[in-house]
Amino acid sequence: MTGETTGETSGNGASSLVDWLLDQGLRGRTLEDLLPPLVERLTADGMAIARFHLSGTILHPDYGAFSRTWYRDQDFVSEEFPHDSSDEVWRRSPLYYAVSHKLDMMHCDLRDPAEQARFPVFAELAAQGMTDYIALTVGFGETPDGETGTSETGSGVVVSMATDDPDGFSDYDVETLRALWRPLGLVAKVAIFKRVSQTILTTYLGRDPGLRVLEGQIRRGMAQTINAAILFADLRGFTSLADVMPRDRLVLMLDDYLDAMAAPVDEVGGQVLKFMGDGMLATFALDGADPSAVCRAALEAAMEAQARVAKLNAARENGAGMALDVALHVGEVMYGNVGSRSRLDFTVIGPAVNEASRMENLCTPLDCGVVISRPFIDAVGDTGRFRCLGPQTLRGLATPRELFTLA
Repeated sequence: MTGETTGETSGNGASSLVDWLLDQGLRGRTLEDLLPPLVERLTADGMAIARFHLSGTILHPDYGAFSRTWYRDQDFVSEEFPHDSSDEVWRRSPLYYAVSHKLDMMHCDLRDPAEQARFPVFAELAAQGMTDYIALTVGFGETPDGETGTSETGSGVVVSMATDDPDGFSDYDVETLRALWRPLGLVAKVAIFKRVSQTILTTYLGRDPGLRVLEGQIRRGMAQTINAAILFADLRGFTSLADVMPRDRLVLMLDDYLDAMAAPVDEVGGQVLKFMGDGMLATFALDGADPSAVCRAALEAAMEAQARVAKLNAARENGAGMALDVALHVGEVMYGNVGSRSRLDFTVIGPAVNEASRMENLCTPLDCGVVISRPFIDAVGDTGRFRCLGPQTLRGLATPRELFTLA
């Protein structure tokens, strides 16, 4: 191995690159915005980079790591790795070696047969005409032993560069990369944490509310009046199943059913605002859109959710399934922050939301999987698809409401 480094490093001749990197961090650049110009600046400075790779850990419900890889004359390729993905290739990589040995920098000759035997990727890179390799590792926060740095289980990024220059990376190149080590890690951390914040907020609050909160709309009482189609759904029979089913199986089953309910809403442009146990509240914004098209999309989502829940029920043993009740309504709602001084919720409130909830409660007594309001029917404009259920009394409302179901 040509060179391994741990601990503090310093260099000179790269102050303009460091200043540029820090400026990008202050501007909150994403990795997609940062990495292409970084490679351009390094190559313009005389570094013959043929391949650039950055990968790291990330907090995400579906995957735990990501990578961005570039080859000369090609665009960056993005890849995400699920939590349960195999780590065999990772453990045989030079990046894993650098992380597990707490090396800030690792410099290797790709043409060395001994190095190729240790790290199979080196033989692949050498076959592509590459000659030299440098890896940098940057950890975020403290490792389990209390030191700042990258660990096998900690968070951070690893960066590698390969050159096809016959003479490999020059001493100037090496010193430039030493100088960029910490600034690059800091800027990458800012970009990753910004992405993590957006992911967490949109996952837990919904796409639009999450972005609004991230942009600073967090004052209690900050809300706006909007017109929306409202979808209120609830699983019938969950309580009885919860009494007899083991908890681990119950949670997994509920996840499947909630996904069947929520995915159709996402697919047609609606947004799931919250899950309430085995229930769900979703909205479809009407302002600036064709009300008929929006309500048809909401109806399509409801019907698709019904079909997916039915498919789940058919696959379950011993009839241990649940029916889905859905209410569809349309009206004016208040959309924004409500709650206490210490706990806020970004949601919709108002009479139309309450009415949709009361409508859903009538699914069982009316023996209907879908209950629809007159205003929703009027917005759709296709009365032939529905059957009138007559005037119905909704809890807490003095005047009966004319309700419908699917024909």
